[in-house]
Amino acid sequence: MEKTNPNNNPAAGSFTVAVFSVAGIIAAGVVIQFLAGPLDIRLLAFPANLLVVALMVCVAVLINVYSGSPLSRWISGVPFSAALIGGFVATGLVMGLIPQSSHLEIAASPFPEGMHSVTSSWPFALLYFTVLLVLACVVIRRALNFKWKDFPFYLNHAGLFLLLAAAGFGAADREKYQLTAYRDKVYSTAYSYSAGHPRPLPFTVRLDRFDIDYYPARLFLEVRQPGAGEKYFYADCTDTDPVVFNGAVRLTVLEYLPNAGVGVEFYPADSTTGNSAALLRLEDLRSGEVAREWVSAGIDKLHTVFSFGNYRLTMLDPEPKRYYSGITIDNGLGDARQAIIEVNKPLRYGHWRVYQYGYDQSAGPLSAYSVLLLVADPWINLAYAGMALLAAGSVCMVWTGRGKRKKVTKR
Repeated sequence: MEKTNPNNNPAAGSFTVAVFSVAGIIAAGVVIQFLAGPLDIRLLAFPANLLVVALMVCVAVLINVYSGSPLSRWISGVPFSAALIGGFVATGLVMGLIPQSSHLEIAASPFPEGMHSVTSSWPFALLYFTVLLVLACVVIRRALNFKWKDFPFYLNHAGLFLLLAAAGFGAADREKYQLTAYRDKVYSTAYSYSAGHPRPLPFTVRLDRFDIDYYPARLFLEVRQPGAGEKYFYADCTDTDPVVFNGAVRLTVLEYLPNAGVGVEFYPADSTTGNSAALLRLEDLRSGEVAREWVSAGIDKLHTVFSFGNYRLTMLDPEPKRYYSGITIDNGLGDARQAIIEVNKPLRYGHWRVYQYGYDQSAGPLSAYSVLLLVADPWINLAYAGMALLAAGSVCMVWTGRGKRKKVTKR
């Protein structure tokens, strides 16, 4: 039996060429980074990004149609694709191991500038362009020899192309605006992060309401024992059962008002006051002494401490559970919409997203304004289309695989 020399293995040679090709792409990016600095993503803003994508598709068509099958097979082959994936894994490791920030003091860092902002570096950009070109070549190469059995393949690769194109080229058209909105005022401009000054919006925004839901307040008990130091305990205001601490003092929450009005005594308020209060009873189990008093937390800072012998009780400020704004958005074309937005639950309005961003924390629920973050991403629907194609391709792969298993079983 004739032995095969591994050095003459065409596949091994192809992988070697692919690895050196990807290394050359990264090296070219490093040279450009050194000479021209980091990539300015704004250079790819509309219509430049559309032109680049169209040019990339045209190049993929030319490679497959006019340059001969060997070149197209190599570009869209497994070795080159695997080497590209390895290059992306390497950039991912750099992003994971080195802090990514454009605000770092680069001079104090031992790493080159591009490693602190990988996604805006030329090596990453060239790898990204090459991956899109390879995906386009793969889809076009298969499409020129169309077969229905390859339909899941078309869906998956076309979906991945759309998703990557929207994520990368769409970043140049993505805009962020910040709006500090006061109640019942209508706004048609917002501060643009990219421009550095207010810019007009394609719609108006009005803040109708702002509110905060809180977790129940907690009590903090400090026990001072001469010669034995201090001990600390926590209790929930909603726990109405008596609780014994340190075997020496019994605490009972007689009444808890999550929204307390302030008068001669605290009382349940119908509207938001920004104060929480609790009527407490402390009993010293050793001496039999008993005391009761209100403690509160919130904006007014009244009755914040309940002192009783060696015991000191305070109420901690309630932690926000959720804060949200009621807004009305109107583009003047008959598409007016009212919505409640909160953190991680934005309003979707065309290719815009309106997020809850902040408020006046010193005023709490009485904040006169709400800070909104408005994000415009014209490519977001294209990204969703890519995801839909990927999902459809996955379903088709499962279905066709199921059919193949049935045929094997019959045989």
